[in-house]
Amino acid sequence: MYHWSALVTAQYLAEVPWNLLGSSLFFFCWYWTVGFPSGRAGYTFLMLCVINPWYYTSFAMAVAAPAPNAEIAGLLYSLLFSFVLNLYVVLLGHAYIY
Repeated sequence: MYHWSALVTAQYLAEVPWNLLGSSLFFFCWYWTVGFPSGRAGYTFLMLCVINPWYYTSFAMAVAAPAPNAEIAGLLYSLLFSFVLNLYVVLLGHAYIY
């Protein structure tokens, strides 16, 4: 058996390239077709296609590690990530009001 840190590191390193590929494909099909300006494309790519996949991959692994099986892990991840998204929307909306 491997140590848990080696297992999590291997899973994370195997998952991140696929996340980057999928989010990059999504970004290139979505960003300019909607008509967003090219001046902010680099920052948007960094946040949506680099930082966000690292975040949700590590968050999913942190939720799945204590779960007894895959079904419970999927339910917990969906529930907790919806809380994260709702908190983000509330904080972002609050920042735009002031």
